[in-house]
Amino acid sequence: MKPILYRKACEFIAKHDMLQKGNGVIIGLSGGADSVALFLLLCELRASFSLKLCAVHLNHGIRGSEADEDESFCKKLCAEYETEFVSRKDDIPAVAAAEGITVEEAGRKRRYEFFEEIRSERSADKIAVAHNRNDNAETVLHRILRGTGIKGLAGIPPVRGNIVRPLLGCGREEIEEYIAAAGKSFRSDSTNFQNDYTRNKIRNVLIPYLERDFNGSVTEALLRLSELSSERESFTQRIVSERFRLCSSDENGSLSVKIAELNKNDVFIVKEIIRLALKTAAKSLKDIDMRHIDAVLDIKDGKTGRKIELPYGLTARKSYERLIIENRMKENSELCLSCEPGKKTIVPDSGISVLLSLEEKQFGFSELLCTKIFDYDKITDELTVRTRQNGDLFTKKLKDWFIDKKTDRERRAFIPLLCSGKNVLVILDDSEKINFAANGKFFADKQSKALLYAYIFRED
Repeated sequence: MKPILYRKACEFIAKHDMLQKGNGVIIGLSGGADSVALFLLLCELRASFSLKLCAVHLNHGIRGSEADEDESFCKKLCAEYETEFVSRKDDIPAVAAAEGITVEEAGRKRRYEFFEEIRSERSADKIAVAHNRNDNAETVLHRILRGTGIKGLAGIPPVRGNIVRPLLGCGREEIEEYIAAAGKSFRSDSTNFQNDYTRNKIRNVLIPYLERDFNGSVTEALLRLSELSSERESFTQRIVSERFRLCSSDENGSLSVKIAELNKNDVFIVKEIIRLALKTAAKSLKDIDMRHIDAVLDIKDGKTGRKIELPYGLTARKSYERLIIENRMKENSELCLSCEPGKKTIVPDSGISVLLSLEEKQFGFSELLCTKIFDYDKITDELTVRTRQNGDLFTKKLKDWFIDKKTDRERRAFIPLLCSGKNVLVILDDSEKINFAANGKFFADKQSKALLYAYIFRED
């Protein structure tokens, strides 16, 4: 009969659809019990899944000869199982000092970077790492101590992108029994028994204390909490994603959130939508916490024009009935292109182009966004496509027209305009409230002798 770890791991892999036939898999192999068990398991599954395996080892440069012996152990194990082995030595303490992070965080960061580098080089499908049930319980407890929300209580995910954790449903005793049954050994990292790191204190001191004096099954209790939180988080995020799509849109690279639509939701969902908006704009949530979300909510309920700065070079501000989240490092708004009849002008970063013609032309509806027809005799100044300038006139002062339309104040400087001198002929913007507005003072009528056709296209 197969060891219990093998049966549990196979069920866990199938439940979370971790492996497919023919996958290339990068194995994080440190030489410790967990990673050796993972290596042996995947070698055992290699034939049935037609796996292409490559074990990867990062020598952290911390434990001197002991670390070198770990690397040698991993190399010999891979040779025995005819598996490709790749290793690298790094100075993790130097990395930590240079980046201003802990040695523990630097080591984790460099490991995953190395795994991804090798995965990419070999066009592999998955990166397998050896977290187990005990690791998951420790993670949940660690997050409780630091302060966390429901998502943090969900613990370590079985699958995250191309990273899979086949042993996450198995305990440490099962792992060591599996290695013994295979007649193999593993390396023990001496630093795991030193309580210099928070994780080690939780593993070596806090959990044994809680098991002895409070609850002998505290690990199982933490794992039940993790599972329930994971289920709730999954449901919540489906709802949040649906509501986020209803109230948000991209406006020239900035994220716009309709406040009225946002306020239809319960306050908990509102906060989660804001969190997702910040994640979407920043591509990360690492340095964004509850105080940033609360600050955005405060902006939402304040006056138009209020603004705050956020991590990742972002700002959040209120513009009439919308929240705008954008990069405060946005390029300047200076634009001025000559625009003459017979010449197509592509407007940078706008997705549109303008073709002026003194003759009517035929275009397919799929190409053309709109056509404006002007009295060419009324146009006496040079034609340009540019951004706004002081003194610009539309049907009234351009600034007043934007205010009447409640056009976002900071966005106005980036909207391209088709102009004749200081007169704005067309506002080259197809947003809800502008939609290529044109200056009626210059429109052609029955008395017009010369016509100027302005054809506006969507550029791919």
